[in-house]
Amino acid sequence: MPVGLIKGESSIKELNKREGLVLYWCEGDKSKSGKYKVAVTSSDPRMIKHFISWIYRYYGVNEEKIKLRLHLWPESKIDNCQNWWLKKLNYEFNFTKPYIKEKSGKNNKYPNGICRASLNSKEIFTRIIEDISLELTS
Repeated sequence: MPVGLIKGESSIKELNKREGLVLYWCEGDKSKSGKYKVAVTSSDPRMIKHFISWIYRYYGVNEEKIKLRLHLWPESKIDNCQNWWLKKLNYEFNFTKPYIKEKSGKNNKYPNGICRASLNSKEIFTRIIEDISLELTS
């Protein structure tokens, strides 16, 4: 398991394979564009931790392959938001260029943005979709 993802957080337990499949089925990117992106997006760092720990444990994904992308607003301070997510995740990840929403709106409930953890892998994507079909829809 990636160092520090779950350690020290009593409110976080590791997902079993079936729970992780449900998480991915509900919150995961199921792109049909042929890019085979395996991703979960959430405003809750615990959800991102669960996904990363689960994909490492059951699919052998090296945490160095996981990239984080933040969805931010024009008034967001990119460095502050990235540091907030790194602190909450308790691990060093690589960030890709953030997506900046054009208008901030009046109800921005996410001052530190929304985070997507992802990797590109046809093999892992295919295995997860097959496992969902076998485990959850049969």
